[in-house]
Amino acid sequence: DDPVKLLSWMLDNYKKRVHDFKGTFTKQERVNGKLKKEQIISFMFKEEPFSLMMKWEKNAGSIDKLLYVEKEDVKKNKMRVHPTGLLAWIKSVERDPRCKDVYKSSRKPCDRFGFGRMMEDLLKVYSHARDQEDLQARYLGQKEINGRKCILIERVLPPKEEYPCKKLVVAIDLE
Repeated sequence: DDPVKLLSWMLDNYKKRVHDFKGTFTKQERVNGKLKKEQIISFMFKEEPFSLMMKWEKNAGSIDKLLYVEKEDVKKNKMRVHPTGLLAWIKSVERDPRCKDVYKSSRKPCDRFGFGRMMEDLLKVYSHARDQEDLQARYLGQKEINGRKCILIERVLPPKEEYPCKKLVVAIDLE
C-alpha cells in the first residue's frame, strides 16, 4: 500500500546485508529521446570504498572498460576508461564521472551505480511525487524472473521536468 515505506525498508535492509556483488546486466535506455542499442555489461561492485569495474560484452559505445573508486575528496573522483575505435590503442584515460560525454550514452553516471544508490534515487523521486500528490503506484502481482520469485510494482508519474521517466516497473526479489 505504501511504496515509499517499502523502498525505505528495502534500502535499510540492503545497507545492513550487502557489501559487494558482481554480475552481468543488460541495459537499453532512451537517452535524450533516442533509444540506444541493447548493451551487455559485466561488472564487479563494492560499497566501501564505493568501487565499480565494468566491461562491455556487447555494443560498447565510446568505451569498453571502466574503473571507478570513490575518494573522500570529491574533486579527486575520476573514472578510468578504455576508449574504443581509433583511440583503442590507449590503455586508459581519466575522466570526470559526470562529464557531458557520459550523458550521451547513459542516463546515470557510474557514481550512481548499484542497488543502494538506485534505491536512494528511487526513494527521492517517489517521496517527491507523493508530496506533490503526483504518485500513482500499483501492485502488479508476483512473477518469476530468471527463476526468482518477484513482486512487481508499477509507478506512473505525470510528464513533468522534475521526474526522470513517466512509467517505471520495479521487480523486487522476494528473497
